[in-house]
Amino acid sequence: MAPAAEMSAQLLLPSKLVGRLIGKAGATIQELESLTCCRIRIPRRGDAPAPAQAAEELVPISIRCAAADAEIQERRCARAAELLCTEGLALCTALAQADTERKAQEAFEEAHYHKRQLNMAVQRILLNWREFEEADICFALGEACNDEDEAVDLLLQGCRAPRAAPQDLRSAAPTVEQHQAEKKEKFSSLPCSGVHRSVRPQGIDLGARNTWTRSAANQRTDRLNFAEAFPGLPEPMKPSAKPAAATCSRRTFRQSQVFRRTRS
Repeated sequence: MAPAAEMSAQLLLPSKLVGRLIGKAGATIQELESLTCCRIRIPRRGDAPAPAQAAEELVPISIRCAAADAEIQERRCARAAELLCTEGLALCTALAQADTERKAQEAFEEAHYHKRQLNMAVQRILLNWREFEEADICFALGEACNDEDEAVDLLLQGCRAPRAAPQDLRSAAPTVEQHQAEKKEKFSSLPCSGVHRSVRPQGIDLGARNTWTRSAANQRTDRLNFAEAFPGLPEPMKPSAKPAAATCSRRTFRQSQVFRRTRS
């Protein structure tokens, strides 16, 4: 049996970061090669091609592995070397993060592959059985472990995907009683609105004694209470008396008008 062909991967690193990969006396690169079963080759400064009009020189690093899972090991070694140089992580931490990223990528690719296979199976069943819906076909394939013939038999027997019960809008909407109860709980310190509705405006009897008038004793008591409550403020002024001319009757006014006309 012929030996497996060697695979190779390349990694470009700035020249100022290559020293992190090599380590002290080459200890870091040797440990990375032993953990990944790869051979890492860094060209010398004279062998590395100088890029035209580049801000900083990039050094191409080749990574090769002769194992059965060479592609996986080369990607793992290249990613760990990149994290080691650019992120400044330790070698063990860089390898662990590279493994985590690889597993996440494999899980994503596997889920994408299964989804694509499921869509293809659904389309094949729809070619012959157009009366079925895609949701029912997907559910039947899941019950039949992706066996298309068994899924078709389940569909013919009445297997359908569970449907969500429609929500009753009337039961979901709050009732008037619930709204009033929430309003009372929220504004419990305020008076009830029914008290204001029961109060009606009442007329004032002009002939009777007005209840708004106060006697002189009450006014004197109010002034004393005002002076005690607000000692720094002046006392309120007394209302001025109405002039005598304003109290004349309508009859006297008419007589004066008639007298003026006769005199003129």
